[in-house]
Amino acid sequence: ELTVHTDARGDAADNMAISAERAKNCKTYLTYRGIAEKRIQAAGKGETEIRNRCTEGVECPEEEHKHNQRIEIKVKRI
Repeated sequence: ELTVHTDARGDAADNMAISAERAKNCKTYLTYRGIAEKRIQAAGKGETEIRNRCTEGVECPEEEHKHNQRIEIKVKRI
């Protein structure tokens, strides 16, 4: 299971589209590397699950924004 997140800068709809595209690209890469497509669930969450105080309109240093830009990978079964 792949979940892709962005920071809260920019338009929320754009961030959702960006994260969805990144999720799709991650899935494509993993299938290229030999993992069966049906075994991969990929989703973009945009800025819906921010990890810190850096929400829309809050001044934060770049390092804190980058903490929200992530790809989470969960292995459900081996």
